[in-house]
Amino acid sequence: MDISRDWIKKANCREMDTDLFFPERGASAKEAMEICAACKVAEPCLAMALIDKLHVGIYGGMSERQRRRMPKEQKQQILDKHSPYRCTQCNAGLQAPISKARTPVLLCNTCSLKRAEQARERLLRRSA
Repeated sequence: MDISRDWIKKANCREMDTDLFFPERGASAKEAMEICAACKVAEPCLAMALIDKLHVGIYGGMSERQRRRMPKEQKQQILDKHSPYRCTQCNAGLQAPISKARTPVLLCNTCSLKRAEQARERLLRRSA
């Protein structure tokens, strides 16, 4: 799926040294965070990091550790707003699919669990 990245043209970091946004372990990311704090496209940047599961670097003013520690509800709000990937059952925003299938079944965790429970119930009814 093609994800629009037009917002990158408006990013404050566009002309900056990328090393600022990929600090060495233990080094300060304060300068990068300040640049992001003043950026008008910090939220789509953060969404890109969440959607693409980027594990290194400062995106949208957050480090990988901060993104990992974000409350699920906050992550879901950002995915719902920015992700082009949608649950086929409830339309919730999703991270990029891991599946290499041409047409992966896109389900959020909630719908995936419901589907598994329904399949289990069908099996139990058949065996009864």
